[in-house]
Amino acid sequence: MVSNLNKIVILFLFLMFLSVAAVSAQDNTTSEIGLNENTATIDAGEIVEENLKVEPKEDSPIASEAEGKDDDVNVANVEMNEDNLKAPGSSFKDLQKLINDAKPGAVITLDKDYSYSPGNSEIVINKRITIDGKNHVLDGKLSTKILNITGNHVTLKNIKFINANITNDYDGGAIYWNGTYGKMSSCSFVNNHAESGSAVKWDGEYGNMSSCSFVNNHANYWGGAVNWWGDNGLLSACSFTNNHAGEHGGAISLSGENCTLSACSFTNNHANGFGGAVNLGNSYNVLKDCSFVNNRADRFGGAVAWDGDYGLLSACSFTNNHAEYYGGAVYWPGYNGTLEVCSFNNNHVNYDGGAVYWEADNGALSSCYFVNNHANDRGGAVAWDGDNGLLSYCSFVNNSAKYYGDAIYLYKNNTDVSACFFVIYRPKNTAVVKVDNLIYYRDSDYGVYYYENGNEIQSGLINDGYVTFYNLDNGKHEITMKFDKDGTEFTNYLTITGDSYLSASKVYMFYNDGTKYTIKLTNYKGNPLIYQNIQITIANKKYDIQTDSKGYATLTHSP
Repeated sequence: MVSNLNKIVILFLFLMFLSVAAVSAQDNTTSEIGLNENTATIDAGEIVEENLKVEPKEDSPIASEAEGKDDDVNVANVEMNEDNLKAPGSSFKDLQKLINDAKPGAVITLDKDYSYSPGNSEIVINKRITIDGKNHVLDGKLSTKILNITGNHVTLKNIKFINANITNDYDGGAIYWNGTYGKMSSCSFVNNHAESGSAVKWDGEYGNMSSCSFVNNHANYWGGAVNWWGDNGLLSACSFTNNHAGEHGGAISLSGENCTLSACSFTNNHANGFGGAVNLGNSYNVLKDCSFVNNRADRFGGAVAWDGDYGLLSACSFTNNHAEYYGGAVYWPGYNGTLEVCSFNNNHVNYDGGAVYWEADNGALSSCYFVNNHANDRGGAVAWDGDNGLLSYCSFVNNSAKYYGDAIYLYKNNTDVSACFFVIYRPKNTAVVKVDNLIYYRDSDYGVYYYENGNEIQSGLINDGYVTFYNLDNGKHEITMKFDKDGTEFTNYLTITGDSYLSASKVYMFYNDGTKYTIKLTNYKGNPLIYQNIQITIANKKYDIQTDSKGYATLTHSP
């Protein structure tokens, strides 16, 4: 009897231990690092290496959609990690002495963490050296800039920068880099603060930054994480998550000339002004092979705002980005720009240009893919306000606008649309199909003719609210659209195809006065499909509903 009682007591205590441990783990878990009034700090031991590691992608973002769910923010978790705690830690003054004592060209390998102590100053590097941090931490304790680099040919690698905060300077919370031919790789920046460039302000020419990560950095003005002014710079294979700018460039503001930004990922960044993730100025810059997911701008360019001339944006993917005014994904006021081979999925704007708003002259948009973008005003996929533009070889599937131009809205008649493809889905066994306006020219209304197998099957005006096709069989219909604009004929293509079927493994029903069916429509990676038309059949009666800005659609049905 006593033996059995002991076993019960032991089991009870063991279960209590598991319960308390589970509650403690839950209480100590956080999904983001607070930025309230610049008072939140993190400790060196709270950084999770797994979440900050950056590796170059093997596939281009254009080939595979960037992962990410609406409303889910993947930021660094906070937990104790004894491997990051080195005792005793040292002060910035100690590290400054190591640097001062090193000869030009020396390699300094850190074997401990360094943090700000009262009376310390920022660390100055004024000569050619290499610092290998071996994943040790430099902690500004929200009291100072960490590094001021004035020397040329400085190399930094494998260093973690946390809690930098400018108190008597303007730019560059963790690093101000003014030397030329600088190089930085495999570094991470978490919870840094500055007026602009909260993690890095880079002024030196020929800078090279690769495989770095930026999480939860905050700038009051430009460049939530990075403010780059040096010419001939290269930024590659970096990740930017949950950074914020009070004005432009939620993750990066790039104002140097002849710079390249490539193979980077941008997730959940935000700007109060332009460019939720990236704001680009100056000329001859290139942005390529990057992915943009869930970024937001309170004004223009949910992911990217491009104000420089002769820019090239190529082979990038844009998913679930949002802007309040113009350009749900991209806002482009720079002259002679080129946007090519990009994909735009589920982007949204409250006014014009669900995916792209183009405002400058001599722009070219080609070979891009637009799916399920939406504008609350005009231009579901593209709104174009520049002169002498060209849109060519692009595909448009299921884009929508509240008023004009479900796919394309053009403010001026000197921009051309040529060799583009539009896909329309129709219900099964439907012989009559009404296609809402796809291309709208604000200043002119051109006659348009539709041909199938060489025969004219319909005609009208390009700005008509819709065109109706009759007597269509159940197969796919490849229709050629032709219109004459100022003596030049332009040809585009319309495909009318069958149903797009959805199979659901789980259906949830909620009941009130009647029967309320609520559906969330997502793609295979869980991203919501917004403003999609859905037809539901109940007891042989059909109901047409549409998903909202979160991918939800609701039908109230009384039996």
